[in-house]
Amino acid sequence: MKEMHFARFVLFAALLPLAAMAQAPTDLFQKAPPEIDQALRERVTAFLQAHVDGKFRLADQYVAEDSKDAFFEAHKRRYRDFEIAKITYSDEYTKAVVLAVCGTEMTIPGQQSPLPVKMPVNQYWKIVDGKWFWYLPPAPASYDTPFGKMKPGADNPPGAAGQQSPSGFGQGPSLAQLGQLAAIDKTEVSLSPGNPSAVATLINRLPGKATVHIEGDVPEGLDAKLDRTDLNGGESAKLTVKLVDATKLTTPPYTVRLRVDPLNQLFAVKVFTPPPNKK
Repeated sequence: MKEMHFARFVLFAALLPLAAMAQAPTDLFQKAPPEIDQALRERVTAFLQAHVDGKFRLADQYVAEDSKDAFFEAHKRRYRDFEIAKITYSDEYTKAVVLAVCGTEMTIPGQQSPLPVKMPVNQYWKIVDGKWFWYLPPAPASYDTPFGKMKPGADNPPGAAGQQSPSGFGQGPSLAQLGQLAAIDKTEVSLSPGNPSAVATLINRLPGKATVHIEGDVPEGLDAKLDRTDLNGGESAKLTVKLVDATKLTTPPYTVRLRVDPLNQLFAVKVFTPPPNKK
């Protein structure tokens, strides 16, 4: 049960920063004075590096006094790596929301090996006595997410995954809901000499950006190309599959796989072709 709670939390924590990116677009282009921006980046980098190293006592020195209990009780996740993707300042550059993309692993029930993911994480920072400190803001009554409004999980005890955490609050969406964040209109296509190409369209339903790429090698005799790889919310990419040389195709169906990040979502398109001896 604990693993299920954490998996749901990780998914939701990944969605919260993406939902935030869809709001207040003018805030995304604020320019802080260089000395303020550099000081924040140095503190954030040290804080996140402590999570990479698994040295959470070291990370505690970057936590504001009013949030130390919450940080101590929270489930802490060790990261593989991190990147500061965006900083949004407020209150005359005394507060900031830092969007970091952190490499970690997610355990999904029914899957033997943990799934490597790049997880967007919102972190809240404020200046106290001239220095930047991580802090945990009060939990709102609800969150705006791609699934509508969600409330923090009232049934989670303090410190449980999904309630108090350096990454966010609340229980996440189900795996079925996660599968709706990106969708493809075809999972099978048929090619022949008379109909040598087909198109499948993938749409990004995240409020933020997503990237898509072809996973693995395309079977010899086929050609597969995407018309674009970077998608904003609501945008789509077209996958064109072509029959290039039917004589090299002997054991249909074949599979072309697409991977969508940051959620590591995988789509498989089966390609049916006639045997080489058929016209």
